Amino acid sequence: MKAKGIPRTLTREFVEELSVEKGEPSWMRAHRERCLTVFEKSPLPRFGLDLSQLDLSDLAYYARPVEPVTRWEDLPDEIRRTFHTLRLPEAEQKALAGLGAQVDSEVVYRSLLDEVRAQGVIFAS
Repeated sequence: MKAKGIPRTLTREFVEELSVEKGEPSWMRAHRERCLTVFEKSPLPRFGLDLSQLDLSDLAYYARPVEPVTRWEDLPDEIRRTFHTLRLPEAEQKALAGLGAQVDSEVVYRSLLDEVRAQGVIFAS
């Protein structure tokens, strides 16, 4: 899936930018900042795989997906294949009033039956 603005470092500036972009309340931004402090102070685990060569400054910690879509046909093929494997399109057509797809932390697809929408139902994450 295409993504935009993939930072290669995890900084306080990025945490603040992400929180503002998502419209989060100040308490959530403060929580993210506390978590970043814990992350920065935590040593790599010494059990399991040898992570000593892992360059944490060269990882993409977050990828902003492209804008969400409301038409099944507009979803990237990779996501549609996954949904077909899970038989979700069939379930959506037969039994569900709506369906949402989330990739990483972002909703990329959302649909709701017109008859349900007309009753005032909203589909939120």
